[in-house]
Amino acid sequence: MNPTIRVLYVEDNPHDADLTRSHFEFEAPEFEIEIAENGKTALKLAREREYDALLLDRNLPDMDGIQVLKELAALGVQAPVVIVTGLGDEELVVQALRLGATDYVRKHGDYLATLPTILRRVVAESKKKKASGQAVSLRRRHILYVEQNPADLDLLPRHLAEAAPHLTVTTAQSCGQALQILSQPHRLDLVLTDLRMPDMPGLDFLREANHQGISLPFIIITGKGDEEAAVAALKLGAYDYIVKRENYLTQLPYAIENALARFQLDQANVRLQTELAALNQSLEQRVKDRTAELEQEIAERKRAEEAVAASQKLLQDITDNGTSLVYALDQQGRFLLISRSLESVLGVPRETLIGKTREAILPPEIAAAHRDNDLQVMNDRQPIAVEEENNESDGKHTYLSMKFPLLDPQGRVYGVGGVSTDITERKRAEEATVQAAQEWQTTFDSTNNAIWILDQEQRVLRSNKTAERLFRRPREEFIGKHCWEIVHGTAQPIPECPILRARNSLRRESMELQIGEGWFEVTVDPILDAAGRYDGAVHIISDITERKRAEAQLTEQLDELRRWHQATLGRETRILDLKREVNELLAQAGQPPRYPSAEIAQHPIGTDNP
Repeated sequence: MNPTIRVLYVEDNPHDADLTRSHFEFEAPEFEIEIAENGKTALKLAREREYDALLLDRNLPDMDGIQVLKELAALGVQAPVVIVTGLGDEELVVQALRLGATDYVRKHGDYLATLPTILRRVVAESKKKKASGQAVSLRRRHILYVEQNPADLDLLPRHLAEAAPHLTVTTAQSCGQALQILSQPHRLDLVLTDLRMPDMPGLDFLREANHQGISLPFIIITGKGDEEAAVAALKLGAYDYIVKRENYLTQLPYAIENALARFQLDQANVRLQTELAALNQSLEQRVKDRTAELEQEIAERKRAEEAVAASQKLLQDITDNGTSLVYALDQQGRFLLISRSLESVLGVPRETLIGKTREAILPPEIAAAHRDNDLQVMNDRQPIAVEEENNESDGKHTYLSMKFPLLDPQGRVYGVGGVSTDITERKRAEEATVQAAQEWQTTFDSTNNAIWILDQEQRVLRSNKTAERLFRRPREEFIGKHCWEIVHGTAQPIPECPILRARNSLRRESMELQIGEGWFEVTVDPILDAAGRYDGAVHIISDITERKRAEAQLTEQLDELRRWHQATLGRETRILDLKREVNELLAQAGQPPRYPSAEIAQHPIGTDNP
């Protein structure tokens, strides 16, 4: 949608005003037309409101278009003016353009068809001039007129008031008076001076003004024959010269406007040159500063690159010289980093593996399990520790993998890193330990003796099942209690307690104990720490009831045997003595002995042995 163009149309004919407004509504809807029926209303609206352009009819009921133009110039209205004329108004057109009108249109034929185009053009040119700092219409100017001739001092201001009402004239009758005026605060825009002055030649006046730093455009008025002096004035900085010939006053407004425009352009050029010089200086300084910054940045970047390279080498050295498998993968599961140890395990050069996924080198089920763990890390943005398996040449290996998300500087996950340690031997050792523990527990529970493991305070740490059967309570009830609480039901150990003796002697202590009708042997083996100090004990309770019964029965049998032996011991001795006597009598009779001498010799006379 085109921006709205606001136009003030000064027209006293209602028919023409309505016709023009209707045409713009249909053919150029971007225009907003406001109607003023007379010059007074137009000047009031122009003073109070802002318009992009003014469309001014030449004939109005209270004043003509030329008068409105002069008043607009006096008000300093900046909007461009297009004057509407009739056929044969060439002189009016020239006067209107001289007074500041931007363009004109003749009210003849199908003039409305061209009017939107004309207004668009003058508005665009006006905005362009405003953007470039140029004057877009005649504004009030203040002229200092230096002249000694009273007639000229009267004539020239009156002419300008009529021909160029936007030019206000201040007069001075000498160069000295003019310099005094110029040395004080003023609103002058241009100096118009006669070349020949009584107190100071015009050239000297111009040079003195330059020396005093008076920055205004000068126009020199000369008589016939002073052209060379006028040219010299131009060299000293004058903007123009006018020869006092017929109709020179008609030429004067144009010369003044031209000099002012050139001066404005020169001032703009000076400002631009100054700004350009400052900009160049600033730019040069900025280039120097930026060059220094770039050199510093390059040096810092080089140091950073060297630091990164050193860090990468350190990382690679660490990963290559460690036994753990170190790796990094992107979100698609492609390898970004591989340690030498992982390269050795996989049996593939890492240069080949970079950019590849696990699926290319591992069995599908193992690769899928590893990938699931990677996805969990990236989705949760949290590190995990997980056991993973891999089939290798010597069988299945188990790894403890520490996996963590990789984040970019913006905190976005771009991959996963991992350090995997081979725990196969540890797993085997753990399995062996578990098996040994199970076997030990089985043995511990299978023995016929009640066994407790005690701490330093004689509290039960572990108990076997035999103790449950012996004391008819679950083993959980034993844990944390003193052994004498369980065995004797006392709060203190009994006298001669083997626990206390073993704690002092640091060797095995035992005692037999009758509980009810049963007999038990309590054996305590102290547990010593690395320094040989008491650290607990193994408390064993053996049921010796059957052994005690057997011992009692054996004692009884021995006593009875001893009594029988005493009863038969004298009879056997007497029989041996009789056998010796018989042998002796037979020897006296000269007969051989009846009883072997060896049998008798085994039992000498007078012994109690059988």
